[in-house]
Amino acid sequence: MKTLDLHKLSYEDAERAVSRFINKNWDAPTLSLKIITGHSAIMRKKVINILNQYELDYMIGGYLHLDDSYIII
Repeated sequence: MKTLDLHKLSYEDAERAVSRFINKNWDAPTLSLKIITGHSAIMRKKVINILNQYELDYMIGGYLHLDDSYIII
């Protein structure tokens, strides 16, 4: 699973990093992607907005939704 860690990035830099990460891995549809947002609700919301623009399915905290610090695509 490829992972993008957004810790220590500003919101603006994180948004660009997420878009680049998705575009770079767009041709691997069977590969799950993990985006580590930390526990910031603002960061999570910004990432979700981008995922919605790409019309991607995602899960916050994996299948059990126990950990809100990452998103699986």
